[in-house]
Amino acid sequence: MATLYTHNELRMFPIPNELLYHITDSLQDDIVSLKACSLVSRPWQSAARAHVLSSITIHKHDDDARSLTAFVHFLASSHSMRPLVKNLRMLAVECSVHDVYSVLLQLPQCQTLALHVCEIKPSGPGDLFPAPPFPHLVALCYVECIFLRSWHAAFQLVGLFGHITELSFQNVVKEDAFPRIAASTDPPDARSHKTSVESLKYDLATPYAREDLQKVSLQWLDLRFLLSLQIARGPSMVEQRSDQLFLDSAVALRQLRLDADQYVSTDVLGPDAPPSLKSCTKLEAITFSLRLSWRNHLVGAKLSNVGMLLKSLPQDTQLSAVRFDIIIDKDILAQNYSTHVQRLNWQPFLQCLHRISSVTHVGIACRHPKHRSMM
Repeated sequence: MATLYTHNELRMFPIPNELLYHITDSLQDDIVSLKACSLVSRPWQSAARAHVLSSITIHKHDDDARSLTAFVHFLASSHSMRPLVKNLRMLAVECSVHDVYSVLLQLPQCQTLALHVCEIKPSGPGDLFPAPPFPHLVALCYVECIFLRSWHAAFQLVGLFGHITELSFQNVVKEDAFPRIAASTDPPDARSHKTSVESLKYDLATPYAREDLQKVSLQWLDLRFLLSLQIARGPSMVEQRSDQLFLDSAVALRQLRLDADQYVSTDVLGPDAPPSLKSCTKLEAITFSLRLSWRNHLVGAKLSNVGMLLKSLPQDTQLSAVRFDIIIDKDILAQNYSTHVQRLNWQPFLQCLHRISSVTHVGIACRHPKHRSMM
């Protein structure tokens, strides 16, 4: 016989916190379910809000300055929300460094900052920041951002942090009123410090990228603790001397990724000299990205330069892995890519590799530009 309970007799027994957080953790990518969980009870609301509010995105508005100010005031009055935000993303926003600083000041637990297609202005002379106001940031990423007149805004923002685990520049552009005039470097302010980084990525695939980006970053960044460096470029390449300064400064470098295509000029068939790795005594793995097209004679010259680069390693090198990320051009059929790879003249590279006794792994991965690895 069924037992009937009145409304007053119904009780909800609390779920242990371990189980409650396990449930919400498994739903961290399902915002709809998390919002439904937050309506169950106060404990469920607290557990769900930690994921719902962990990442926020600020979108472009008709009046970005006013909307950012209103958002800062909202955060200042939301004491329970501020510690929950871990990731901040700004999308197509026109702002200054001081605007970003004002937002970060209200997010004490923010770990990552990503700026996508933003137009960033440097802070004015009256904007004073402590040095540094924030001790650590896990990741700072610029994606297709526009910096007005100079790279000063980019590194003013970098200078807000004492240490950045991962710093990335992807397709960034510096707008210059006089593009034909060589851009001057921007020395840091007298109150500025050098921000230490562990992982640094330069992927300047646009022809408008200025050649002084690396030179400016050398003035703002402390590379003594740099463990991973990736330099990939397109038509507008940073000169080889800047690469050398980077490699000489990164004495703790463990992983290096270079674009091997940069070591052969597109105008002259003669190869450009690659940088030296004589200072990279702790290098453990190096990856070369290489584009394979029907002009295999150019690829052969690039492989020779890769061998020259490996020759420059010190005798006590700890290098254990050499990898090639080969990008197959559309003029080569996918069915025949292995044949083209086998036809390459690997002999100069292998001869240089024989002198490095510490290498235990050599890998080759082939892929189309917009696809994953094919082998």
